[in-house]
Amino acid sequence: MSFLKNLSIRFRSVPCELQIFEGNTDSFLVKHNYLDEPIKARYVKVHTYTWHNHPSLRVELIGCQPCKQLLGIPPYARFAASSARSQRVQRSCMPEYGHYLSNKAWCSKRQDSKRSFLCVYVFKDGFILGMIVTFSTVSVLQYSNC
Repeated sequence: MSFLKNLSIRFRSVPCELQIFEGNTDSFLVKHNYLDEPIKARYVKVHTYTWHNHPSLRVELIGCQPCKQLLGIPPYARFAASSARSQRVQRSCMPEYGHYLSNKAWCSKRQDSKRSFLCVYVFKDGFILGMIVTFSTVSVLQYSNC
């Protein structure tokens, strides 16, 4: 059983500010985290912060937009990551499995786990209000509209 214990958010407009979000307490629960104010962003990076066993997660962005479509689900978003697990376990740890509706999850390489992140590129205009995470206990959220 693997899950992140904490995640955090770093605002692009305030580079030194870091907000840590609590994740779930086991690998089954779903955790909703809301931002103090909505943000408009082209991409969102969820950084691993603390975890149990190894860092892995699934994420969905909570947002409001005119078209009422999901923000962080393919084909409305593209996923990338700082790293992924080895070829042996790659079939279940790729970045594209990091979306919330997947039956798998993204997993980082163990040696890269302190710097690892899952990036969600958002294709639809809209404001991000928060995120839903599972397999995550603590992580960091970084975003940019550039």
